[in-house]
Amino acid sequence: MPIFDISIPISSSLVVWPGQDAVEMRHLFHLDQGDSATLTRFSMTAHTGTHLDAPAHFIRGGQTLDAVPLETLVGPALVVDTGTAEQITVPVLEGLHIPPGTERILF
Repeated sequence: MPIFDISIPISSSLVVWPGQDAVEMRHLFHLDQGDSATLTRFSMTAHTGTHLDAPAHFIRGGQTLDAVPLETLVGPALVVDTGTAEQITVPVLEGLHIPPGTERILF
């Protein structure tokens, strides 16, 4: 089975959750400036660009991302278009007609 990396590279132009700060990237050192290495500092929230919401994001006592096995994230996935929805709510999910047994969804 081919594996597709769907992650978007981190940059200051990434979409962020409304009201959150934009991605901030700053070179602390850079080879092009004569430094011995390139080192970048970046600051962003978890809801930036391509991301996975951990169960703990919505469920008290739920798993944090470090506890989610990598195998959970690899395999067949249903890709859905949420149209103009600004948030993925229960009515939006119900309107997608997700087949029973679906294990992975990409919105």
